[in-house]
Amino acid sequence: SNNALNLYLDGILLTEYDEDAQAVQKLEEAVKEDKKFWHAWSVLGEVYEKLEDYPNSAASYQKAAEINPNSLKNFMNLGRVYKVMKELTKAVDAYARACRIDPNHLQAHFEAAKCYVELEDYDNALNYGRRAEEIDPNVAEVQLLLAGVYQWREDFEEAVKSYKRVLELDSKNPDALTYLALAY
Repeated sequence: SNNALNLYLDGILLTEYDEDAQAVQKLEEAVKEDKKFWHAWSVLGEVYEKLEDYPNSAASYQKAAEINPNSLKNFMNLGRVYKVMKELTKAVDAYARACRIDPNHLQAHFEAAKCYVELEDYDNALNYGRRAEEIDPNVAEVQLLLAGVYQWREDFEEAVKSYKRVLELDSKNPDALTYLALAY
């Protein structure tokens, strides 16, 4: 509806002036007016996240994702907020969904892999980490994550290769230097 759109635009404007509490009010009114207005739900999630109200942020992103299940941004945001809340299973589900929406999204695969590491699910961490590496083999953080996963799996040969790759990409990486010595 026109009223929902106007409330949404007011909310956007208020966020630009850092009037976040007022923005939440306008955006909440917008989604009451039009429950299927996923853009408003998404921005509401962003404002709640900025206010560090993570449960309301997650609920808003979740609503946006339900209404628009093909929005990469909503699932990435949802994953990030769940991760902050230490709800890693929900975070990994959101990142995995983002990976299905865009199979070539480096950050989605990397974040999914990091969550799986925290969940100590090294098989899935390896799958998502390897896919991130396929997307871009020149990201030191991805190589460092893979090296750690290989080490946890006691595949020291692959771990050493990945640590060496980190040092090729980032010669002063202190973590890679330390862990490389330990892996030998």
